[in-house]
Amino acid sequence: MQEKRPRGRPPLEFSDEQIAYIEGLAPFLNQGQIADRLGVSQNGFRNAMERQPRIKEAIKRGKAEKVARVAETLVDKALGGNIVAAIFYLKAQAGWKDDGSAHEEPQPLTINLVQPDGTTRELQPIDDKARTVASEAD
Repeated sequence: MQEKRPRGRPPLEFSDEQIAYIEGLAPFLNQGQIADRLGVSQNGFRNAMERQPRIKEAIKRGKAEKVARVAETLVDKALGGNIVAAIFYLKAQAGWKDDGSAHEEPQPLTINLVQPDGTTRELQPIDDKARTVASEAD
């Protein structure tokens, strides 16, 4: 009986140099594009990442390094007076939201009281001066 030979191509194995190259591509390309750049199939590249965890680590490192550099530049611009950079940073990192509420005029508050006899009475809104006096009294 003859020994069975494995069918198909041998699994992809990337060298240290190739993994370093992948790390350099990671900030700019997605995994499918990296596979295309290397001239391998996307399935083959995914399988190689499963067999060689160092590839995934290299991709994460490559992306993280560039994200850190871009973030540093963004903070420098924000601190240097670039309002757009400052707003973007505060939205992304400090939880600021642009819900439009800062641009809306406050609407007067109307309260209707229902009397025990079923009639209603409208309370008039407190004007700004009365509101100031009331808040100072608290």
